[in-house]
Amino acid sequence: MSLAFFPGARALSTSESGSIVHSGVGLLPVSLKGPGALLRSAAHAGNLELVAALLQAGVHVKLADAAANTSLHFAAAAGHARVCRLLVEAKAD
Repeated sequence: MSLAFFPGARALSTSESGSIVHSGVGLLPVSLKGPGALLRSAAHAGNLELVAALLQAGVHVKLADAAANTSLHFAAAAGHARVCRLLVEAKAD
């Protein structure tokens, strides 16, 4: 599934994180696999328990995909208000 919240997003390379995305609003760290992708998938599915466990384990709440979509974007797009609330409490934007 591809969401286009930031249609003008473009990837920028860095030596530290592999890549970042300039969303027009700011820079977001990119995670195409691993814990960031798992957090986005759990948020999209509305899996509140898994989202909470990943946040408790220290997964960065602002990890974005290549299109600058974060877990909060995926949860909101799927209508998961409880997951959105949890992510916002964890400082997602």
